[in-house]
Amino acid sequence: MSQYIKSIDQNHLVTIGEEGWTSQGTNFIEDHSVDSIDFATFHLYPDHYGWSYAQTINWIDDRINDAHNVIGKPIVLEEMGKKQNRDSYFEGWYNELEEKGVNGDNFWILYDHTYPDYDEFGVYCPENITTCAIIANHANYMNKINRVILYPIDSGLTSPTGYYRWLDVANQAYGAVYQDDYNYSQANVEIIFDKVNNTFYGTLTATNLKPNFAYQLKLVGTAGTEDNERIGLVADLFT
Repeated sequence: MSQYIKSIDQNHLVTIGEEGWTSQGTNFIEDHSVDSIDFATFHLYPDHYGWSYAQTINWIDDRINDAHNVIGKPIVLEEMGKKQNRDSYFEGWYNELEEKGVNGDNFWILYDHTYPDYDEFGVYCPENITTCAIIANHANYMNKINRVILYPIDSGLTSPTGYYRWLDVANQAYGAVYQDDYNYSQANVEIIFDKVNNTFYGTLTATNLKPNFAYQLKLVGTAGTEDNERIGLVADLFT
């Protein structure tokens, strides 16, 4: 099924949604090793599993290690929930997820004020003020480590001079009005990225750049460091 999805849509990530087991008809490593699966998932519900806090930490560590170092793919804790002592568990889980480098996570579940807490996992904001604060702090952390925003571009910049700057990839000149009006301060570039082992995954979104023009995205290491030797000087063209 995942191969069929990829055959008709290359623009969206595909995963299985498994809970992380290597039993019950599933195998965490084998199932997520399929080429057409982009990232691994697992769940965490100690109330259902009868687990101690220590067992939940081992579960987090094992799944992240398997995904990153055995499968070689990103991993998302797709669902996690706790009925009692939620704050202490959530805080501990978030600390472990951050330390071990999880690529994403979702808690179960944020309810609307009019919706009953039928499964006892519900979080209501701002009523559950301490829980909401713990979740917000973790969300802020994840946003910072996974996102680089390259704006605003220096408003003092003007469009570069030189006629070749006004030729698109088909060697066709932009119109005179466009050349007079365009300025790079109008552009916005946003990169969302993550790293698993030696592989970068990410999305680049750019608006108000010159259409049908070639730009470079360069990943540059720090000269003389081991990191630089691994990453090299990489240039990738996009249009």
